[in-house]
Amino acid sequence: MASRRILSSLLRSSQGRSTSKSSLLGSRNPRLPSPGPARRLAPLLGRVAEYSTSSPAAPPSSSSPAKDEAAKKTYDYGGKGAIGKVCQVIGAIVDVRFEDQEGLPPIMTSLEVQDHPTRLVLEVSHHLGQNVVRTIAMDGTEGLVRGRRVLNTGAPITVPVGRATLGRIMNVLGEPIDERGEIKTEHYLPIHRDAPALVDLATGQEILATGIKVVDLLAPYQRGGKIGLFGGAGVGKTVLIMELINNVAKAHGGFSVFAGVGERTREGNDLYREMIESGVIKLGEKQSESKCALVYGQMNEPPGARARVGLTGLTVAEYFRDAEGQDVLLFIDNIFRFTQVPVGRATLGRIMNVLGEPIDERGEIKTEHYLPIHRDAPALVDLATGQEILATGIKVVDLLAPYQRGGKIGLFGGAGVGKTVLIMELINNVAKAHGGFSVFAGVGERTREGNDLYREMIESGVIKLGEKQSESKCALVYGQMNEPPGARARVGLTGLTVAEYFRDAEGQDVLLFIDNIFRFTQANSEVSALLGRIPSAVGYQPTLASDLCALQERITTTKKGSITSVQAIYVPADDLTDPAPATTFAHLDATTVLSRQISELGIYPAVDPLDSTSRMLSPHILGEEHYNTARGVQKVLQNYKNLQDIIAILGMDELSEDDKLTVARARKIQRFLSQPFHVAEIFTGAPGKYVDLKENINSFQGLLDGKYDDLPEQSFYMVGGIDEVVAKAEKISKEAAA
Repeated sequence: MASRRILSSLLRSSQGRSTSKSSLLGSRNPRLPSPGPARRLAPLLGRVAEYSTSSPAAPPSSSSPAKDEAAKKTYDYGGKGAIGKVCQVIGAIVDVRFEDQEGLPPIMTSLEVQDHPTRLVLEVSHHLGQNVVRTIAMDGTEGLVRGRRVLNTGAPITVPVGRATLGRIMNVLGEPIDERGEIKTEHYLPIHRDAPALVDLATGQEILATGIKVVDLLAPYQRGGKIGLFGGAGVGKTVLIMELINNVAKAHGGFSVFAGVGERTREGNDLYREMIESGVIKLGEKQSESKCALVYGQMNEPPGARARVGLTGLTVAEYFRDAEGQDVLLFIDNIFRFTQVPVGRATLGRIMNVLGEPIDERGEIKTEHYLPIHRDAPALVDLATGQEILATGIKVVDLLAPYQRGGKIGLFGGAGVGKTVLIMELINNVAKAHGGFSVFAGVGERTREGNDLYREMIESGVIKLGEKQSESKCALVYGQMNEPPGARARVGLTGLTVAEYFRDAEGQDVLLFIDNIFRFTQANSEVSALLGRIPSAVGYQPTLASDLCALQERITTTKKGSITSVQAIYVPADDLTDPAPATTFAHLDATTVLSRQISELGIYPAVDPLDSTSRMLSPHILGEEHYNTARGVQKVLQNYKNLQDIIAILGMDELSEDDKLTVARARKIQRFLSQPFHVAEIFTGAPGKYVDLKENINSFQGLLDGKYDDLPEQSFYMVGGIDEVVAKAEKISKEAAA
């Protein structure tokens, strides 16, 4: 109701002026800066008036002039053009004080911060009294200070609508973010609007034919209905969405709108590129033939933007429905959901704190490169397209749970199962195979553990001291457990900033280790409590999701390089539904689970081949050969696991010949998944092995095909490729014969 009253008052006020309609529509782009409030407001009022006058005229009112005047006073937008001042900033919440009540903006009014480096729009949410309104920021509030002037626009957030939006990507304010120029349209609508009146609703129920057999036959869509789309990563949601867009356009002549609510930037970019490749979106002179408009409020943006982006997408869809009589498909994904630090090669081999100050007692970090820790995630157009494996040279990882280049990997494992050794081997192998660097961020790290890791990295050659420091492969950033929560809450951003420099300035593939991501969430929760914010579920901060997204969305692959993150995850009381780990899981592309049972067998790395997962494990990404080999290995190991109870009770003799063969192959596979590490060579004396992916696949496929059934089990233990297995078997045979 409020938006309709706003619209009425704007129409009355615009009709009362002598300005002609053409003059009101003179400026089409409200995003460009204007000399003063009057010129900025005129186009906005004109747009609202233009769209409203295109609808049927309202019947004459029977109310008395006195009542009309009273209604006008009640619903009028008071204080258009009034200037207030920022009096408090708490994250995405900004309080603004106005001089008098006449300038006080109503609820859902759009305010604009003046003299700010970027356009910052605030939406009024509450009236606090004392002429103070509480607003929600639609963009980041970094750098905003008390006393900054704020303009009352006298209107709600208004966005462009119409065919000019097809094939374009907008943000919550309707601003294009695809770097293809402004959206040229004369049609604009406020995002807060009433639902259609009861008398305007269509009666009856009708199927919206999609042309997809399984949908139309078994779960048909209702025209004007709401459909929930459930599915995990890699099962075909994107392809189904694009087919629906294409079919609805062909069969019904309608359009589609995609609203990415808290969308991961990489996923949004992939969808946009796939729509271009499939012809759903067309560029250049054929843009008018596009069938879809996209509106994104990305995961790293403030909660205000994510809370309103769904309304922006809906507003675009409503125009096609109401003004053009189209059948529209609206997709909403997902309905659920400045410190300067030194960067560059001078940080390699050094330990810093959250402020970038060295804490390793080896002098200052001499560099000319510094960056703020609060930075925007890469722009949509800068992200790399496609999915690519980051080869680690570790057999069990590359075969069964491969890492995505630029992905996020969760590392699960208790004390003493080999997390530190695995981390150091990853650092070493990525440096050798890809020429990249690594950054280790110890978030809430115990001082002893941090010191142990540093010493082990020195002993293994990952970090080098003295004149050879430039050959170091890793930088370390620690916010130790005894430090204030503010330091622990920001040390992850400091480590990420160091990694971003290597990616963006040097085009490197970077490994970012965060230990522990739970402590990052815990520190932010402590800060939130100290700031007096009302806690959310299980006592966590209300900004849990946005705090985590501000970190996670910056970890991605761009056209210059990549940051692949390995994050140790602590699960409180083994409760996977706890908000902290549950929020983290949504960001992960793969999980590497270290098993104590496997480590007790002496098999290292102690990666559980059945519990570890990856969204990359798909034939469309890896190819049929890799996928079939990986699934074959997992099938043999699972069958062996199912037989272990029988073996424990009855013994091997009671098994069938096929089961005995399965057990023999499984035990060889289990041992062949072990591997000597380069970083452990100084302790074990065994030289480390880096196994090429192609060789890795061929070796395990040979095991599955039975080529090596005659080789002894012990020859598969702690070797690299299959050639070493054959050589070791011959050596064992000679020793036995001697």
